Amino acid sequence: MIASIIIAYIILLQPLASPPVRDYHCKDCNVILVSLDTLRADHVGCYGYERDTTPFMDEFAEDSILYEQAISSSSWTRPAHASIFTGLDPSEHGILLYPRSGRIENDSVTLAGVLRDNGYSTASFNGGGFMNPSNGFDVGFDVYESYGRNFKNNIKASKEWIRDKRGERFFLFLHGFDIHRPYNLFKYNRFINYSGDYDVLKSCRPWDNFPSDDDELDYLVSQYDAGIYYVDLMMRDFMEFLDEEGLMNNTVVILTSDHGEEFFEHGSCDHVDTLYDELIHVPLMLRIPGYGGARVGGLVPASTSIMPTILDIVNASSPLGFNGSLLRFVNGRPAGAVHVLSETAYRPNPMHKTRQSWKSLRTSSHKLIYVEGVNFTRYELYDLIADPGEQEDISLTDKGSFSRLNDLMREHGFSVPEPEDTDLDDETVSQLRYLGYVL
Repeated sequence: MIASIIIAYIILLQPLASPPVRDYHCKDCNVILVSLDTLRADHVGCYGYERDTTPFMDEFAEDSILYEQAISSSSWTRPAHASIFTGLDPSEHGILLYPRSGRIENDSVTLAGVLRDNGYSTASFNGGGFMNPSNGFDVGFDVYESYGRNFKNNIKASKEWIRDKRGERFFLFLHGFDIHRPYNLFKYNRFINYSGDYDVLKSCRPWDNFPSDDDELDYLVSQYDAGIYYVDLMMRDFMEFLDEEGLMNNTVVILTSDHGEEFFEHGSCDHVDTLYDELIHVPLMLRIPGYGGARVGGLVPASTSIMPTILDIVNASSPLGFNGSLLRFVNGRPAGAVHVLSETAYRPNPMHKTRQSWKSLRTSSHKLIYVEGVNFTRYELYDLIADPGEQEDISLTDKGSFSRLNDLMREHGFSVPEPEDTDLDDETVSQLRYLGYVL
């Protein structure tokens, strides 16, 4: 009896065995990267949204690695996608100042280029506009085409290209603007009945058609949600196609977004202008064949980590290595990044040369924002645990957190590149005006 007790006691004293570290690599698998432009994380069901906007994506998440706190490098299309394609922060790749600034240069090391060098056929079917090849997003792609902002048309072209590449390793970048303004997918609005006369097609820009009451705001948000629901339907159709083609067992699929959308959480709507979480907290899910779902709760950089993560998963030879791969967080060691940087810069009046530059440094518990404009600078600090909506600036009261985050921000420097303005061709200007941009 005493011997049994002693043995049991010794067993209890032994350290608990760590769970086995899973190998999430999928060497030589196909890769499909899907960017759902303007999708904020908190309007996705598996990220906690109460409306049933994403029934398919919620199912997709069950078999994927879902990163709960994925933060974009910027709050508008060009710099965020440039980070996705190069793995660099906006101040490094130089595409930052809205609306015209810089391009991905032809000799840049890009995700598509590295995969092509590793024997992949590469193609993109995208929504055009800021994603047009004049901005350098075609670097490294064998095929780079836009069939308009509509996701459905670009999915159709993607299917045809995939069938043509049967038996070859391929990388596909798929993108669409259906969630973006103008919120015109009325027949997919399952979320609210509205009988007023608010013109949602003219909402938010040029900043003179804001909702006048809660009913109009609810209607505006419901139209945004209708776009999400529509894209979710299109994604279900596309994934069913992959299954029918027998590609699910050898294809890695990544779902993400470049930025979110504001609906007056901080006094305005649309995107570009700020770095609050409604604009930079984005969904990020990785589906790797042969592995079930997992949720990573820690903070991670969304945009800059996609390139090294994909190259790591497929074990591609890369001149940049895999530094920054998100696979290191999957097994909980470490739980997440220490901090994530985001940047944006824009001209408040497109006719003038004046500008505002924003930079944020976000940790798991706090966010420091630095704003630099003409003849002024401003800091904002938020406790994201007590104040997740970022409504109470504590930069003057929490000196310890302010000093710690400000030191980290200074280590990274703060500079906005000054490239020559990039001329936009007539087709790009027309596409951007349709999306509601003032140029």
